[in-house]
Order: sequence, then C-alpha cells, then structure tokens
Amino acid sequence: MREAGLNPIGAREPPGVTVVAERPPPGLARGVFVVTPLAVELVALSLVLVTFAYYALRLRRPRRR
Repeated sequence: MREAGLNPIGAREPPGVTVVAERPPPGLARGVFVVTPLAVELVALSLVLVTFAYYALRLRRPRRR
C-alpha cells in the first residue's frame, strides 16, 4: 500500500495533489486491545493444549455400538 501518491479514483482533489493515507502502527495489536506477542502465544498454546486434552479424554471412553 502506498502512503502518498496520486488519487486517480477519488476525483475530490485537483489533479497533481498528493494524498497521504494514515496507517496504524506496525504490529499485531492494531485494534481496541493492545497485548504483547507473548500473551497471544500463550492463548494460542492454551487452546492447543485444551484441544489435545479434550480428544485424549474422548479416546479413553469406551466406544458404544
């Protein structure tokens, strides 16, 4: 994405005027909640562990027919 340049679609500015598009700061947390990358990794790891535990408990049950 270009930050400055001509705006050929919008025709609001006269020809030759540059438009600057404002962008959020780089990084994963660009929304309402700002968290550290470590917190994101911990949540992802906990979801993986909970999923493995769920399937491990399901496999221990005797199967009914």
